[in-house]
Amino acid sequence: MSDTTQAAGSAPTEPAATRARSTTHNNHPQRNPARRSRARVNTDPWFKDCTERGIEHLARQGYEFSVDSLRELGIPEPDVAQRWGAAFAAAAARGVIEVCGAGIMWRPTGASVATRMWRGTEKFRTDRGRDAA
Repeated sequence: MSDTTQAAGSAPTEPAATRARSTTHNNHPQRNPARRSRARVNTDPWFKDCTERGIEHLARQGYEFSVDSLRELGIPEPDVAQRWGAAFAAAAARGVIEVCGAGIMWRPTGASVATRMWRGTEKFRTDRGRDAA
């Protein structure tokens, strides 16, 4: 039955309203600078240094990468998973990386996870190239 037809004895039906896309996850705003900065400030200095160096190394390559790329470099898991996001947000704020898309990553458990893909900014790569010369 179409939206304009109605069965005998039934109330008219209205088209379904479009659903607004939620900007929250588990009732927490996705973009919360205060939480992100707390996660970055409270990060172990060794882990912070490792993630900064790893992100900068991958950014110089010019290819897309994700948090899994840092894991492949040997950077261990942080005590709190949000520290990954804080590290990428800090690098993006410094102009080192930019979002270039999203991908699906498969975990060893077989679960799939949507993940942001990043790449080094053109400015970062060219500035670093001049510094190396």
